[in-house]
Amino acid sequence: MESDGLLSTVVEIVTKASDSAATGMASGAAAIVVDLVRRRLTRSPEGRTALAQVDESPQEPASVDSLRSVLARELEGDDAFRAQLTAAVAGPPPAHQPSSIAHSVVLGSGNKLGRSQISLGPLTINNTRAARTSLLVSAVVLAALLSFVGYMLADTFSSGESADVSNQEICNQATPLRAQVADTDTATYAAHIGEWRNVVDLTMRASDARLARYGRFADQHYRNLGNYYIPLSNIIDYSCGGDASGITDIPAAR
Repeated sequence: MESDGLLSTVVEIVTKASDSAATGMASGAAAIVVDLVRRRLTRSPEGRTALAQVDESPQEPASVDSLRSVLARELEGDDAFRAQLTAAVAGPPPAHQPSSIAHSVVLGSGNKLGRSQISLGPLTINNTRAARTSLLVSAVVLAALLSFVGYMLADTFSSGESADVSNQEICNQATPLRAQVADTDTATYAAHIGEWRNVVDLTMRASDARLARYGRFADQHYRNLGNYYIPLSNIIDYSCGGDASGITDIPAAR
């Protein structure tokens, strides 16, 4: 996809996601695009400002232009980031359709099922109940292993982001949000959920290891919460005043 086309598509996805924050944001490939953009833009003050503007007024031309300008600078000269967005926009490839199915054994090209044997490429297995059960168990174990490896790789890459955000910067970003949502209804929380997610993204990158750990915990458990006052207050109390009472006894967060 050409750079201009990619930029326009990504900006449209992000603005539409911000416009539908009250209904749960984007899903599938669009959610991956939004997550990539938010994680990238929260690294700079200009990016955080652009995200806050588009969250507040996603249909405002000035907000869209600001997001486009900042995102264009991030894409310029960064082939890896461009490739990530291109892949996310394209979505996963279509699932392969098997050639045939017999007795719940999927057969592709070069594979055969006979009355007494199952041939899978160079491998031949006796076609018995025990053999079929063994194949099924092996497939389940392999699927679980691949899923675990994928999760670990994703966690490694996400935790590899630079930890360069000071407690004071997080305090400055989070404090105004608490004043906006305190003693309000769920609609108000939903209207400001983009700002809350910006706070969570910043907290995960805190140079303070304890605060960053709580940021990852908040990302796992509170990112899409309808009322996020308590985790927001915990972040403010610690980043602004050093009060760790709200973030000490949390489960291990990767």
